[in-house]
Order: sequence, then structure tokens, then C-alpha cells
Amino acid sequence: MFAILPIATLLFGGADAAAASGTPTFGWTINPEWEGTAEQPKANLFGQAGSFLCLGCVQPQVPWAAKEAGATTAGILAYAVPQSSQCADGWEKSFQEYTDAGVNVGFKDSSLSYGTTDFSVQVSKMKDAGVDFIITCIDNTGVVNLAKELKKQGVDATQFLPNAYDQELLDEFGDLFEGSVATVSFIPLEVEDKPQGMQDYLEWIEKAGATPNENSVVGWLNAALLVEGLRQAGPEFTQQKVIDAINADVNWTADGFLSGVDWTLAHSEREPISCTSIVKVESSKFVPQIGPDGKPFVCFDTTTKSLDLVTQ
Repeated sequence: MFAILPIATLLFGGADAAAASGTPTFGWTINPEWEGTAEQPKANLFGQAGSFLCLGCVQPQVPWAAKEAGATTAGILAYAVPQSSQCADGWEKSFQEYTDAGVNVGFKDSSLSYGTTDFSVQVSKMKDAGVDFIITCIDNTGVVNLAKELKKQGVDATQFLPNAYDQELLDEFGDLFEGSVATVSFIPLEVEDKPQGMQDYLEWIEKAGATPNENSVVGWLNAALLVEGLRQAGPEFTQQKVIDAINADVNWTADGFLSGVDWTLAHSEREPISCTSIVKVESSKFVPQIGPDGKPFVCFDTTTKSLDLVTQ
């Protein structure tokens, strides 16, 4: 076996074994098992847009989105499992750090049982606290049930949806999420000026008779990175040569599909300039939010406490 891909799992229990094997391994970075450290970088594990998820870290995206939405009070919900509760802790710390957002955390509950369907108590408490911006670290089924309860209790709050970039979700429940925002780890498929990497993906997904979605994009990006590693490693390639070739790339964009990944850093630390794509739900469609330089992503200088956007 030369390489492992694509991995898409909620719990990547085999991450340490894969790292120890030295096998080039590619997948969907939605859990912290992909992350390395300076001492143990897990240099052969490659996410679709970097491997350092930084769950629990202070991040500017959500405070910025809350500020843009005109919010004043945030509510945070998470399951009582480590990766979900760490996510919630990170967002709470982010609001505490980025005070220029002007948003306070009015409610937080990270004790939810996985699979819970009743959010009536949480919504009632958020309503009493004046919450107008809600961040969730839960699955899409939970997000839908939460949105239904918000509507039932007449709570007008913008939802920030970390894992809900799914047009099929909006086709069925778009009315519940009007005005909500989501993050995307790649250039959104809805952009008008589609980069070459996206054009290639759309061509081949159509030939396969499949519908474009986040999962298949991640698989495409994983495969594209492996192919690029093979090309750079040369005709006498080995697993280690492929790993080394990828890890020497300081600006991997997958032909414009990504804002840019510095693989000399992306295993064990966050890049100083952090970029992310943000989409807003309008009339049951995802609408990309354009940055100040006309690109379909926004960038922040994570070495400061400022929410001012920067150019890449």
C-alpha cells in the first residue's frame, strides 16, 4: 500500500498508527487527530486544506461574522464529547479575545447528549439572555432541530454553521436558515469566476453522474495533493519523497481551489495570516462573501487582536 485516501470519519482513531507507518495519508480535517506538534508533526498526514485544525484555539472568523451580522449576544451549543466541547471552548475564548466585535457570550451549554432532539430548554434560556447569534459544535441533524425550536419560540438569531455547507440541506430546510452563515475550507462552488481546479472537479463530477458537494470536493483535493506530490517527487518516487515534496510547498492552492496552504507549517501550527471562505444563506442558496481584495475569502492577521481584514 503506497497511500491512504480519502479518509472521512468523525473519529480518526487510526491517526497515530497511520502517522507511525510513514504512509502518505489524506483526508477530511474535521477532528483533532490530524494535528501534529513541533516534536511529533505527523508529517505524513495531509488534510484537504492543512492538518492543523486548532480546536479550542482563539479564532477570529466567528467574532468577525457576529460583528458583520450586527449581533450583540452570542449563544454556544456543543455535545459533551471532547472534540465538540473543545470547539465550544474555543469560540467562547475567541469572543473574550476579540473584544472589538462588541459581542458578549450570553449563554453556553456544552453538556448536550449526542443525538439530542429537544432544544426547548436551551432556546428558552437563549431567548431570555437576548442571544442573537448562535454558534453550534453539533451535527446537522441537531442543527436542524435547533433551528425548528428557534422558529417555534420566535427567536430571531443568526446561526453560524461550521459543518453545514450542503445544498441538499438548504433544499429541504433553507427557510430555517435564512441569513445564517457557514465556513468552507475551499473556494465556494457558487463563485462566478471559477478557478481551474474547480472547473476540473466540476467536469469530472459531472462525468461521474454525481452531485457536487463538500465531501467529494475534499476527496478531489486529497487526490490532487497526492498527484502533485508524485509529480514533484520525480520518476523514482518513494513514499518519503512524496511526503517531503508536499511538505516543501509553501503555497498549495490546488489550481486556485484553496486560498493557499503552507505545508512547512500546516501540520503543527496555524499560519500567521489565516484565510477562510464564508458563505451566507440567502433564499435557500449559499452566497459567497467577498473579501476586500475581491477574492471569495476573508483573511485575518492572527498575531493581533484585530478583526480588520487583511490581504493575503
